[in-house]
Amino acid sequence: SMTLRGTSLTPTLVVGSLATGSSTAPQATSISAAYATDMLVMAQAAGTNNGGSYSSTPDAGMTERADQARFVTSTADCHAMLATEQLSSSGATGTRTSTLSSSRPWGTILFAVPIPRISGKIKMVI
Repeated sequence: SMTLRGTSLTPTLVVGSLATGSSTAPQATSISAAYATDMLVMAQAAGTNNGGSYSSTPDAGMTERADQARFVTSTADCHAMLATEQLSSSGATGTRTSTLSSSRPWGTILFAVPIPRISGKIKMVI
């Protein structure tokens, strides 16, 4: 908890959805963001024992931050992606759906990280 000009802010981390499936459209279910300034984060992993290369694209409203493929053997692979979105309102976020270039088993987690916004002048005393 911190205090800024007499206003107390207690950050709340919302971890709300974990989903699994097997398709070309991994989907993270909606969560309820605590603050309008929260950063929405989607982490996704996909893999198969069939080998071969594939790619992923985050939901249209999200920005891809990391995308890593690892080919363990010629018949096994795994893939991870991390994407973020700066929210503009609190409450239900709606679902987020990414796209895989070919059908794979996948898992996603969607969570919101509080990002305090400070406006106005800040006085620093040293």
